[in-house]
Amino acid sequence: ADPPKTPPAAVVLDECDALLRPPGKYASAAISSKKRERPAAKVLRRLLQKDSDIQVVAASATVGRPLKRAIDALVREAVPAKPREAMTVVRAAAPSAKRAVSAPSRLRHVVARFWDRGAGAGDVSDEALEALSDCLACFDATRCLVVVAGEGAGRVRSVVGDDVLVLASNDVRGLDPDVDVVVSLGRPRSCDEYLHVAGR
Repeated sequence: ADPPKTPPAAVVLDECDALLRPPGKYASAAISSKKRERPAAKVLRRLLQKDSDIQVVAASATVGRPLKRAIDALVREAVPAKPREAMTVVRAAAPSAKRAVSAPSRLRHVVARFWDRGAGAGDVSDEALEALSDCLACFDATRCLVVVAGEGAGRVRSVVGDDVLVLASNDVRGLDPDVDVVVSLGRPRSCDEYLHVAGR
């Protein structure tokens, strides 16, 4: 006979903003109502329906109000008979006055505009690769991560070699590489994506 299956005591949703993708702050009611539920939300709902005492831990560098509201609603709708307190957001640093999520003050941001085809658009240009090579030469003994917005991580990897870690912006989420410098090649699609990339 199979051993009895005990439900987990807690469920951890790491990078919960990418797993749940709730409608944004300015999404219309029509867009919000048509948005399909993500697989992670369906799994969480089923787990809570089986055992309503499961603790839910949602982690992300960008837990803003829309995401908090979406998780609260999901947890409460899964087990409507059980009253729950609103989700508590724990932050490493106090948010700035204008944004619920902000970059730590110790980060140093340098912007060099040499490739601007729009957010996450197109392949990497020759001009961008040349500028990237010059940039990496400045960080000769430093551990670097190059994050490529859009397509072209393979082409960048072939130019910079094996000493530099190169990832597409979609692949960097949740990783904690041992690097000192992050070079973001291309324009991020949003402020939240920039914070995730810079936080590596």
